[in-house]
Amino acid sequence: VNQYNARFESLDGEPLNQQDIIGLYVSLSGDFKIASLELLNMWGEKRGYSLAQGQ
Repeated sequence: VNQYNARFESLDGEPLNQQDIIGLYVSLSGDFKIASLELLNMWGEKRGYSLAQGQ
């Protein structure tokens, strides 16, 4: 079973809202079976998550 993780960031550095993320989810779900979705939150300028390796 192949399993992939993906993180999406906006091109201009502006935060994505939940509607943007759900739109990406819907677009990808036509080609991939999506097992889970996790929102990476920010509070002001502070990340509420750890960076991925190499990010």
